Amino acid sequence: MAAELPEAADDQPDSTEPDVTPLLHPLDGVPDLSTTAGEIKAAAELLAGGHGPFAMDAERASGFRYSNRAYLIQIRRAGAGTVLIDPVSHGADPLTALAPVARVLSKDEWILHAADQDLPCLAEVGIRPPALYDTELAGRLAALFRALNETLDRFAPDQAAVEESFANQNPASTLKLGLARGVVLLAPAERGIPVFEYAANLIKKSVTGAGHAEKRQVEAMVRKLLPGADAESADAADALATAICHAHHDATRRRLGAAQAAGDLAR
Repeated sequence: MAAELPEAADDQPDSTEPDVTPLLHPLDGVPDLSTTAGEIKAAAELLAGGHGPFAMDAERASGFRYSNRAYLIQIRRAGAGTVLIDPVSHGADPLTALAPVARVLSKDEWILHAADQDLPCLAEVGIRPPALYDTELAGRLAALFRALNETLDRFAPDQAAVEESFANQNPASTLKLGLARGVVLLAPAERGIPVFEYAANLIKKSVTGAGHAEKRQVEAMVRKLLPGADAESADAADALATAICHAHHDATRRRLGAAQAAGDLAR
């Protein structure tokens, strides 16, 4: 028999969640577009009067009929507001017309989203950052860290196992993988959870008996060894295979440790 829940009291405190405010237009209004060389210079002077990093964004019209050049540059800085710059219609040499802006932007850090998309077209007009904070990569790493902590809170593991990474032919991909892997190692280690690492070939051999097994073979053995587990993707199967590998090796380590301890006592 289910118990009936009591009615909420009228004097209960309101939710602490803040009210949602729709952002329907820029707080400071839509700034005028700086098109001529004089207007671009004035925009540079406005930015120079601000402080802190520059929030940057470039709009491109890439496609079949267009290049990847920037057709609109948006810049915001504390104390200066937002400026919109047309880097195409000024009627002068782009490097000359945009030089005042380039000089100002070389003084402090930039904040961009997906920097690898915007940096090439900005470099074409002589605008380059002295330092960079890419919110795309940082945001993904932060989301990964939060998700890992939620998983650790939910399952409260005693140990963690991570597959070792290998060098990729693409240096940028290798760097990003290394950053993500650092977050994966950090989340459990920060809680005092021991973290064990295993090479990919050792994981495959522990699960299938062959160090160079294909992904489909790993998935098949994971389903056989863990029939109750639902590996929805190859990545999920790889994670379960890493757990199986760790379970085997950890059990072996424990037995060896116990045997060694017994031998020491026998002496």
